[in-house]
Amino acid sequence: MTKIYIGSSNKHKIFEFNHILKVNKIQGFEFIKFPYNVENIEENGATYEENAIIKLKAYSKFNLLPLVTDDSGLEIEALNNTPGIKSARFLGEHISYRERFNYIIDKLKGLSTKERKAKFVCTLAYKDSNKQIIVRGECEGIIVDTPVGDNGFGYDPIFYIPQLKKTMAELSDDEKCLISHRAKATLNLVQKLNK
Repeated sequence: MTKIYIGSSNKHKIFEFNHILKVNKIQGFEFIKFPYNVENIEENGATYEENAIIKLKAYSKFNLLPLVTDDSGLEIEALNNTPGIKSARFLGEHISYRERFNYIIDKLKGLSTKERKAKFVCTLAYKDSNKQIIVRGECEGIIVDTPVGDNGFGYDPIFYIPQLKKTMAELSDDEKCLISHRAKATLNLVQKLNK
């Protein structure tokens, strides 16, 4: 069993990574909590990859390997792919997601379904004693006018997945672990580690 530290203080993330393995029937790996708090990491990269590597370097100082960090965001085509890497801080640190939804919905007013294309992006940076791996996963959808669903967080309630006819926030944890950007990035990582 390969145990991989997650460079994050988010407990839900640990559950999600392990649930992705379980739902996709992947054995031989387990994601575990990083034992130390790493605070005030300045995510000033220009891309998800750069931010994930910044986090990787910060957590690597403790020399606990293997280790994985991530950076993710929502890209809305009609808004020049914003909020992008600033998704968690979009419009300001202390702005509620409800206010962010309202801003986005207002900006997209009058646009057709085709013009509302968006995608969630997740980049993982992995390091062990031999190598460093960067992988990416994407989930495509469209932005809807009305937030729907309460399973999830962030922009999930306004991100609609046409093939499932649900928003991300309406999906069960199992459904999400099959199609999400984080799931796809995790599966890409496992595939590379198994080579």
